[in-house]
Amino acid sequence: ANRFSIGGKRANAFFKRVFAEYGDDSVIDNAGDHIAIEGVDQQEAKYIEHGRLAGYIEKSTRYVDFTSKYKIDAEGYILEKSTGGDGSYLYKEYEPVMQSPLSGAYTQTMDLLV
Repeated sequence: ANRFSIGGKRANAFFKRVFAEYGDDSVIDNAGDHIAIEGVDQQEAKYIEHGRLAGYIEKSTRYVDFTSKYKIDAEGYILEKSTGGDGSYLYKEYEPVMQSPLSGAYTQTMDLLV
């Protein structure tokens, strides 16, 4: 038998005994799926985490440098810190604003605030 294999007759018997004979659902609470959601802002993250369906882990923004420019791809994902001065500061770009005549003023104002 392979000592690294998981499962087998003992595991099968255990789960049959616990679930079928005792009906204990608490064992199921320890099983789960992992889902990664990227590219959401703070408000969206809080909305997703509001439900009690799962135990959420959120990457901290405590040590994110918002005073430097970053290279961002076409989908809005942060690639790396910009070393040549090109790139963008990290702030929310609202689609209706960015598609309006005010987009240039919005970007210029936000860059000044950082």
